[in-house]
Amino acid sequence: MSALAKAGLLTTAPAMLAGNGLVPGTPKQLARKANICKGAVPRRHSHFFTAMGQFGSIDYNGKQVDDGTYRLRDSRTVRINDATFHFRVSGRELRLEPVISAAARRKALAQPLQFSTAGWQVAVAFPGHAWKRVPCAG
Repeated sequence: MSALAKAGLLTTAPAMLAGNGLVPGTPKQLARKANICKGAVPRRHSHFFTAMGQFGSIDYNGKQVDDGTYRLRDSRTVRINDATFHFRVSGRELRLEPVISAAARRKALAQPLQFSTAGWQVAVAFPGHAWKRVPCAG
């Protein structure tokens, strides 16, 4: 929530939380809650990048929920689908910082209860936290 607030996208939180298994409810139901995180449960979630340029996410049930492609733009910028991120690798850790365009921000704020690229960027990057490299399970 604080990452969405820092990005100026707090109103998109219901759309980013709905359906991910952390908090039950639809975006409309979550938007009406006084405390959107009440009832939240911890979930494991992972992401992967392949040598062939594929990107994806695996949910807490072990099912792939995101898929797409990525391309390195330079030594600190990656493009995942239509979203840009700055990145830093340190040892076995990856940190992503979303680079949200003004157009993507406007679109997200115009329809905050709909999935948006800008909200997704914040959710995927989880700013302030590092992704940890682990062996691939296949």
